[in-house]
Amino acid sequence: MIMKADGISFCVIFYNLKPYVQETLDSILAQNNLKNYEVLLGDDGSNDGTVELLQEYVNRFPSIFRLFQMPRTSGECDGRKRASSNRLCLLRNAKYKYVYFLDGDDFMVNADFASDAIAFLDAHPNVVGHGSGYQEFLNGELTELHPAKRQSGYITPDSYLPSSYIHASAFVWRNILNEGKINHMDKHGLFSDAGIVLAYMQEGPIYFERKTSFAYRQMEASIWTSHTDIEKAADAATQLQQWLHMAPEYSKLLILQSHHSIRTCFKSRKKLLNLLSKSIYNRCSRTIEKNNDKFMYNLLNWPSISLSSQLWTTFRYLQYEAISKMEQFRIKASTKKKKIN
Repeated sequence: MIMKADGISFCVIFYNLKPYVQETLDSILAQNNLKNYEVLLGDDGSNDGTVELLQEYVNRFPSIFRLFQMPRTSGECDGRKRASSNRLCLLRNAKYKYVYFLDGDDFMVNADFASDAIAFLDAHPNVVGHGSGYQEFLNGELTELHPAKRQSGYITPDSYLPSSYIHASAFVWRNILNEGKINHMDKHGLFSDAGIVLAYMQEGPIYFERKTSFAYRQMEASIWTSHTDIEKAADAATQLQQWLHMAPEYSKLLILQSHHSIRTCFKSRKKLLNLLSKSIYNRCSRTIEKNNDKFMYNLLNWPSISLSSQLWTTFRYLQYEAISKMEQFRIKASTKKKKIN
């Protein structure tokens, strides 16, 4: 592995976000006590003037800002996969020891966040990521700190994967992901918030500190919030095989993490196909085909599959439920034992 220079690479992605560019980038420039840093700007084919504004920052601060543009063709595209590729393009070009990922409509609210995280990671060379809480930005105001109940300490797979969520932009990471993992995640579009945390969790310990980091701007028509609950469930359930392939050591925890989505899809199996928009159906179908996911294929096509296929699918669903319940019991027993000790 090529050793990276001391410093931090801020990786910020955009698609038609002109109204937010200045607030986002100025919040990075306002970070305190950074000796070496760069800001990599990834644009996903914007046509609203975003690129021109980004170029202004490149022109004003040529030693700090670098712009990378992805071509965009007409027709349907998978926004999540493109966002993943956009981030990974920046990661491949990041020259510093630490990296930080931010979406172009969000902004940093703690001017000491990056320098504090770097100081912690420098002092703890075995830790791969340092995270903090974050806030949402709704109606011009910052909300309470998320996640609401998590206290400072190390994040374990047991305490995080089954039910927890911390936005990936709340972390500073070591720039240590190898080319094989980067290429795999790029191929499957996995470098989303959940994928980033999972990828680094495989590399070593992650520490969480209860203070603020950045503000997440809740958009009404974002990739995630524009979907219905059943579409979110189908989308999440069809990703399970990808996560299992990526992190087989966490297979039972990942099944537990997906059990609500799997259960929702199974209960709606007789009409699931009719509840999905064309774009979500197409994305699910591509993922199912890529992973040869017989279980989710059968749920999507329940009325037309054979009785034997329905029985096989029901049995697989019961297996998923059993694994989820056993994992819940194991985690509960382990937590109780730790409290006693």
